[in-house]
Amino acid sequence: MEVTFTVSLAFMPKLKAYLALRKYLVQDADCDTLFVVVGHHAQLRRLTGLSSQFLDRLYSRLGTLGIVLPRISARQWRAAKQDWAVSNHGPVVAARLMGHSLATALRSYSNGTDTAHKAEMGAFLASVEKTVLKAGNYPAGSIRSAVGVCIEFHKPAPIAASVTVQPDCRSTEGCLFCDQYRVHADATDIRKLLSCRHCVRLVSGRAGSFEQYESSFGAALRRVDFLLDELRKRDAALVGQIEHGVEINGNLDAFWSTKLDQLYELGVA
Repeated sequence: MEVTFTVSLAFMPKLKAYLALRKYLVQDADCDTLFVVVGHHAQLRRLTGLSSQFLDRLYSRLGTLGIVLPRISARQWRAAKQDWAVSNHGPVVAARLMGHSLATALRSYSNGTDTAHKAEMGAFLASVEKTVLKAGNYPAGSIRSAVGVCIEFHKPAPIAASVTVQPDCRSTEGCLFCDQYRVHADATDIRKLLSCRHCVRLVSGRAGSFEQYESSFGAALRRVDFLLDELRKRDAALVGQIEHGVEINGNLDAFWSTKLDQLYELGVA
């Protein structure tokens, strides 16, 4: 079957290098396939795909050279490619690149999303000890924010080398992923976080797609939920009491109560 495909400009140097290698391998032999395998006695065969048999042969040949590599299955190669494509170009482009539907990409090759979640959670665990403060412990020079306190205003720094949301002093979600952010295990900050979650949940319902939800709301909600879980470890009864007040009775923090009124006026909540 004749297949037509488009390659990016960035890929062209690699393609040209491969074509030069193919020309050297084929020499003057009559071969009309793009991808070839050279067997014993310089026999040319078409590459039938990244099958387990081909991978076994590849690992075996590398082994004879003293190169021992971890075994990676064909599905893992595809998942890794999908991961890279999702991270760099988004799910829609990734689905087209992989040759399957968007639904298949999200259902069967969701390693990119899973990897992002694990990276976020690792960052959360690494920073939680210094992020959650005891009630009444206000570091010198700290200022109050909509979700807690900031110990170094206008000096944002990410909680890890790779985070979904970049820290930004001009946005609440940026605060949550900043190394300068702190939250107290007291009623005030717990109410702030619960109020923030309440408002974000209302707005997130207007996301037009899974990708839009993830990029705009998913990471922030997971971060808030993680911090609330840590606060529950300190005082589960207090968190439960305030959560009931916020979710059932609408007793939001003053800042978020005003924000909610604005959302209703704009018709986005």
